[in-house]
Amino acid sequence: MHGGAGPKVKASNLLTRNGTETVETGVVAGVLPEQRVMVRSRPAADRILPLVLIHLAICTVIYVALTIVCRAFPYVQAGADLVTQMKHQIAKTGRPFQNPGALHIAVFGNSRVLSGFIPAQFDEAVAAVLGRPVESYNFGLPGDTRFVDDLETMITRGVGPDVVLLTASWTTEPESQTTPFHFWANDQEIIDRLFPFRRLPRDLLILAASSHGSPARAREIYENNRKSMQAVEASRGYYFLARMSHFRNDELPPDLQLQTDTPSVMKTRDVPAHAPDLENLAALFAAHHIRCLLVPTYYREHEYAAAPPINQSTERALAGRANFAVLGPDYYLFPNNYFSDPKHLNPRGAQVYTDLLVKLTARTITGR
Repeated sequence: MHGGAGPKVKASNLLTRNGTETVETGVVAGVLPEQRVMVRSRPAADRILPLVLIHLAICTVIYVALTIVCRAFPYVQAGADLVTQMKHQIAKTGRPFQNPGALHIAVFGNSRVLSGFIPAQFDEAVAAVLGRPVESYNFGLPGDTRFVDDLETMITRGVGPDVVLLTASWTTEPESQTTPFHFWANDQEIIDRLFPFRRLPRDLLILAASSHGSPARAREIYENNRKSMQAVEASRGYYFLARMSHFRNDELPPDLQLQTDTPSVMKTRDVPAHAPDLENLAALFAAHHIRCLLVPTYYREHEYAAAPPINQSTERALAGRANFAVLGPDYYLFPNNYFSDPKHLNPRGAQVYTDLLVKLTARTITGR
């Protein structure tokens, strides 16, 4: 015995089988288990739930904040992303053609069309032959030749074209392919809609690098992006890719060649004769009296060998389809001084390419 000191008391926590926590107090040496006092506390889930809710609240605040920033400063994004978003949005909710009395023409392709087809020049020239107003729109997309979904959307919305010019073809696999394991037609679009800010860190880093850390220079770049998008809208989809031009007068040196050039090899455009998208388009074109013309794209001289005047395999693939026609070769070859970079035309080259498309398509479009 040590005076008035009693036995040492030890407290401990126990978990019962149902996950609740009990506190065992007054565990004294020599005391029988049935004499221990058991005090039930809160379930473990009750302590975890507030932490989960706090975490979700923080994530929601960050998500909303990033979304607000992304929408408040859209021109931080790369120009290619802005152009793609704008054209997809026009197809889904906009009105690409403003004059109801004009002949409406939509031109599809990748960035070669984006920087090579000038609607205003084309419209004026074709209207002079046709004797009625013509209104075209450049639906060329940076790095993307897909067009079926946007075209079908415009047609079903009642804002589709009367004539379609294609520089690229449909593929054997449909653009919108829904299966039990693939619920959305375009996963990329779903991700972009759910997380519109996912490229924001990349875009901010590019802006910081381009401005060399200067806030004034960053504001200038942002303003230039805004003006560029306004120019794309005003020119109905045409866009000179000036930021990719690094040569004097926006012209490639005449002797410039790339290791990937194959001047002895032709590049053929693959046009499947049987494909789900082709059948869907054929039905839509027939129902809405739309003509579809496959027209040439373009490459640099020495990039490929010259294409034949007409691709006979493409003609055979589309034989019997009244709303389709193949005009000219698969591609034109232009000298280097028509290009601002190895892939895209400068304004002078775009005028030449547009003029060639006028001469190639005007009589077919007008039926003469």
